[in-house]
This record gives sequence, C-alpha cells and structure tokens, in this order.
Amino acid sequence: MTFKNRSIGALQAYLRTAAVIDDAALKLQSREAAPLSTPGRGRPPLQQSDAPRAFNGATLDVPALVDAFLEQGILCTVFGRKEVLTDNIDALLRSDILVVDWILFDDDDGSMTASFIHECAVRHPHALHMICIYTSTNDLGAIEQKLREFSPDLKNVQDTPRAYSIGSTYVLIVDKNNREETLPNLLLDAFAPLVGGLLRNAVFHSIGAIRNNTHALLDRFHSDLDPAFITHRVYSTPCEDTEQHIIPLICSEIGNILRQEKISDNLNKTITREWIEDTTIHTLSENVFPSPSQDVLHDA
Repeated sequence: MTFKNRSIGALQAYLRTAAVIDDAALKLQSREAAPLSTPGRGRPPLQQSDAPRAFNGATLDVPALVDAFLEQGILCTVFGRKEVLTDNIDALLRSDILVVDWILFDDDDGSMTASFIHECAVRHPHALHMICIYTSTNDLGAIEQKLREFSPDLKNVQDTPRAYSIGSTYVLIVDKNNREETLPNLLLDAFAPLVGGLLRNAVFHSIGAIRNNTHALLDRFHSDLDPAFITHRVYSTPCEDTEQHIIPLICSEIGNILRQEKISDNLNKTITREWIEDTTIHTLSENVFPSPSQDVLHDA
C-alpha cells in the first residue's frame, strides 16, 4: 500500500458531511413540461407569462451526486439558492467538504464564489477547509485571476493541477462533465495528499473514531449520574472545583476510545516507511534514518 492510499483512508474516516451549492439544483422545467393547475381547484391555470423558464446552464444530477457521496459514508446536502453563500456561511463551514458552482446566476463572473472562498479563509485562518469549484467554465485562467482578486495570498499547489491553497483552505477546480457519480472519489483522491500527513492522518482517524463512538461517550455520562455529581459538589470545598472534574473524565473516556480503535497503529513502522518512500525529501531517509533494509524503526 502507498502512503497516498493511507491518506485517502484517513480522509474517508474523517469525512461525514458535504454541502453542494449550485443553482442547477433548482433548475426550472420548460413550460411544456410544467404542471398546470386544475381550474376551480386552487389558483387559476398557469399562464404563459407565469411558466417556468428553461434552465440554460450546466445541469446537475442531484440524486446521483447524493448517492455517490452516501456510498462514501458522507451525507450530502444540496442547495440551489445563491444566497446561502452570503447568509449562512457559518452553517456551511460546519460541513467537512464544500462543492460550489462558479457561475451562480446570470451575468455572474464568479465573484460570489470567489468572495465566499475568501471569507472562509479569513474567518477561520487556521481551520481546514476543502472546497471544490465545480464548473463548466473552461477558462481556468480567468477563474484563477478572479480568485486572486479576492485572495491575494492564493498559492498554486505543486504537483496537483487545478489546486490552490489560502492558508489552511484548499481549493480544487473540477470541470462539470457528468461527473456526479464519480465526484466524491475524485475529491478524495485529490484532497487526501493535500491535507494529509503522517500525524494529520492519525488525527483524522481519531476524529472519525470519536464520531463513530459518540453514543458510547454519551452513555458514559447519562443523566442517572447527575444526583451523584450534585452530592459530590455539595460536599466539596470549594464546591466550584468540581466543575473542572468533568474535563479529565471526558478526556479519559476519549483516550479509551482512541486506544480501543488502535489509533497509534497509524504511526507504526510500516506506515512510517511508506511516508518516507512517498515524500520528495529523499535526504530525510538518508540523514535521519538508515537504509530501510535495516530494522531500525521499532514498533512501540
């Protein structure tokens, strides 16, 4: 197995949610296909001036996209309103991965998406954001230029075409070409080497393990324990000290989860050697570690 495959597995363990913002999700049917109201039942029949207009942009197969994410264990929510990018930024940032259309309305030049990406980067400069620009626009140079207008710190990611970074925000441009069924796999393959790492992968697995065992963690602190806590507080001096006691207890339970899931195995000798072979810093293995043929990396 390669270290890249390890990184993909770690990212899969971490990812839980995805948000897609694309006006094609609310594309209107042509007037001929639009249902008409029955006279005498509710509002009058749909007139030609009221008929939905045909959608001229690139289509989006929402069911295929949602199913494809679900196969990866990721719950995907699709939004068609462009206002989501301005009115619900904090809520969107709760998603582990974001997919945003470049052109969100008529006469749009990508400014809304570029502004949203910039806002993500500056609001939480140290937070990890993975954003995919999913577009039918062929002029990648214009997209990059617009991104730089809003984010002067934009950097090209070496060895990864169409990939950029703004601090801890990573942006990947993917062209629309009926890729909905394969998009999640494509994103995993592209983002994993960008955001992964020897220690980062262990953290990804740790977060995934905690998420998978949230029910067990909650069960350890069920409401039946509340009377015991109150009694302990009453007999403690000063009683306020008991408020801090919960922290080591929670940390201990989380530690038990991580040990049970064998998180430390993600840093064993085999994976460490895979990282050395994968990295471009070949002198690291020569100067820090002897030849891999020598058994110098010992398991804990």
